[in-house]
Amino acid sequence: MAQWMRVMLTELTRIGSHLVWLGTHAIDIGAMSVFLYCFREREELLRIFEMFSGQRMMTSYFRVGGLALAPPRGWQHPVKAFLDAFPTHMEEYENLLTANPIWLGRTKGVGAVPLEDLIDLGVTGPCCGRRV
Repeated sequence: MAQWMRVMLTELTRIGSHLVWLGTHAIDIGAMSVFLYCFREREELLRIFEMFSGQRMMTSYFRVGGLALAPPRGWQHPVKAFLDAFPTHMEEYENLLTANPIWLGRTKGVGAVPLEDLIDLGVTGPCCGRRV
């Protein structure tokens, strides 16, 4: 059980990290609402982590071969509530950003490099093949 419990908690940690990225990226270009909403969900995750380990960051809860403490009784309920609500929140972020003219103006076409420059620099991968 400890193995899949660690995977589940690690994946929740990854979601929390992505929320920090999206929220801070959004606020950097002027989308304050998305920042607040992302940190609202992150706060919910931190409460779940605190319920498991007594701390908001899980740095010492995972151990080789197990967990530092047994999972608390009833852990499934807040985790399920978060997972049930999160897809709706992701739609909310998407609706707030994907058609937002400020977001589009500050992210679309930014960082485009002429193909000739990419070839001269020896760049490979997904950024190649697009002409400016």
